[in-house]
Amino acid sequence: MEFNNIQEVNKFLLDIINKKIKEVLNIIATDYNLDYKELIIKYLKTPETNTILEVPTNIEIVKKTLNDTLRCKAETRSNTRCKRSCKNNSQFCNIHYKKNNIILD
Repeated sequence: MEFNNIQEVNKFLLDIINKKIKEVLNIIATDYNLDYKELIIKYLKTPETNTILEVPTNIEIVKKTLNDTLRCKAETRSNTRCKRSCKNNSQFCNIHYKKNNIILD
């Protein structure tokens, strides 16, 4: 399965979670002779929306940007600067550090 954005992933996971919760509540209702609909209302609906768990609509994805001094100094094959952070008090990320045949401590 392929997802185009984080909201699709969240929806997919919440659908699985809701389905499993309903299955468990159905088993409990059957085993203890309880009303399934009451269990759904009591345990599956959220107080804020009074609906079954939903994908949050206010998700913001913040792209991490490194301070220029913390970024690896190496250039990539596409002639752009590496976006990874420096490691081990060097000027390079772990990948470029190893590629330059420098042995890590």
